[in-house]
Amino acid sequence: MTSRLIVNSIRHTGSSADAITLDNSGNATFPANVTCSGTASGFGGGKILQVVESAAISSQVTTSSTTFQDTGISVSITPSASTSKILVLAVGSAYIQGTGYNVKGEIRVLRDSTEITRTDHGYDSANSSFGARLALSFNMSRLDTPNTTSSITYKTQIRVAGTNYSPDIRVPSLFNNSDGGKYGGSRIQLLEIGA
Repeated sequence: MTSRLIVNSIRHTGSSADAITLDNSGNATFPANVTCSGTASGFGGGKILQVVESAAISSQVTTSSTTFQDTGISVSITPSASTSKILVLAVGSAYIQGTGYNVKGEIRVLRDSTEITRTDHGYDSANSSFGARLALSFNMSRLDTPNTTSSITYKTQIRVAGTNYSPDIRVPSLFNNSDGGKYGGSRIQLLEIGA
């Protein structure tokens, strides 16, 4: 046997306004705040469920290795649902230097041990006898699908792509200048997006 309550509005006995109103199509309107003690479902996707951000590194990281090295920029997140996507935003600054031209460095982002995106930069010196330095910024984004509710860690790594002209690649730390401005401060920000 099915029971049915047919009304067009619901109001608390101590209130002067309706808490819920219903139209002829069955659409409900909640004019005030709604509190859910469980998990809300069936409301469509695209919700930002949580945002986490890495801390700025406290000292510069430098490598001349052709093997990727950690920068110390990392942040962990525990997705609230296995269907969630993680929008990964990795931004910051670095520079490559060497004694000559055509030197290249690479920056990548990992989810745990899996590479999810990468960028690379190179430069040519007009006169290699003076050496060269290339300041660069990086801005990488990736909509990742980790398919887990376990904690996962995203981090950046750097390397040089060759050994000619003694290159190295460096990621500076966050620092303050004399007028109070802040520079450096490479970071990863993660946004969990509900399915």
